[in-house]
Amino acid sequence: MMCALYSCSQDKIYFLKSAKECKITTITAATITYTTSNAKPVTINTNSTVLLFNKYGDFLIPPKLDFSLALTNQAIRTFLSGREIQTRNADEIYTIVETKMEDSIVKQDNKFIYVSKHQPSKIDKRQLAAIIYKNGSHDVYHTIPITKLADILWANASANKQVTNEKTNHTPPTSSPGNTATPPAVRSENQGTKSSANPQNNSVKTDSSARATLTFEAHTGNVTQKEFEEKAVKKTKDLNSYLKILCTKSYGYEEHNKALDQALKLFINEDATVEVSSVTNNDIRPYKIRQYLLRIKSLNYDRVEVEWTNVQYVDQLKKGVDGNYYGTVSFEQVFRGFIDGRIVYEDLTKKSATVVLKAYEQNKEGSTTDAWDVMLSDIGVKYTKVREGAL
Repeated sequence: MMCALYSCSQDKIYFLKSAKECKITTITAATITYTTSNAKPVTINTNSTVLLFNKYGDFLIPPKLDFSLALTNQAIRTFLSGREIQTRNADEIYTIVETKMEDSIVKQDNKFIYVSKHQPSKIDKRQLAAIIYKNGSHDVYHTIPITKLADILWANASANKQVTNEKTNHTPPTSSPGNTATPPAVRSENQGTKSSANPQNNSVKTDSSARATLTFEAHTGNVTQKEFEEKAVKKTKDLNSYLKILCTKSYGYEEHNKALDQALKLFINEDATVEVSSVTNNDIRPYKIRQYLLRIKSLNYDRVEVEWTNVQYVDQLKKGVDGNYYGTVSFEQVFRGFIDGRIVYEDLTKKSATVVLKAYEQNKEGSTTDAWDVMLSDIGVKYTKVREGAL
């Protein structure tokens, strides 16, 4: 079971190995004072803390603050006063590969969160470092040390706002919603004070608009767009070939098992899901890939035909929270069920398959080289209808 280590909607102080829910009242270079319910104020050393959150989801990272700057003190005042109006427009998802995603989390379970806009829409919680929700509450996960999470929050917040050191005499831009407490200067533990806009600060991520202008090859190195698209389409067609074997009852046990194993190898892992629909009801049901293949194999028809047509790659490659790259292949599926040699059910379903560009190291004859492959992930239903001309 994968769940958050800490979750709260109050102020919270994170130390190296613990955390304290409280109300933070003062922050200085030397001390932090907080109160808890039915308790007197407590004062602690600032340098004993790693990360501070207020109840609105704003955060401060004391080890990185330059308390000599006026803007830092302004950030502290903003953090302590909080905001009466919530201005965060999306859930902020931070991952262990140091990326930040803004999206709406539609649901979550013990293993995954599900988002509405990005691909993949299902994100393994083992890839998560933290979530700051639209309502200001937050979850911190035990996937990485709290000091590493602080670095990730700092780098992404600084890059997103393009903050500058006030000592350069530049006018700092207005803080973006969600992280108003992030100060304008980054104090590295080893490098002293630097502007987060300094190109030598390698920990700061590239602005998202700049990333969007990069070519496919700039993202993927030695893989071309054409190669990726061709392999993505081929893998999708390979799956259809294995489905046809599983649907054909005249094949024996050995052939069915071999087709099932080969089909599973096409997927990034067995948590990938396939959605199933029908013209007889409005339900769309997801099945994990192994469950789906076994279901296809055991349908109550004398014979089943599954035909995929118009298979094509349809969108741009996007980097996922796990560091892999994702795209989408669309196709139309014609399904026919036969009993006593007669078609008793037939439909046409428009589907989309998520495809993943997976890089890995290949060891051949004692030498290691970089290699890549395309794997399938979740397959979703766009719509299902009665096929024209169907009986």
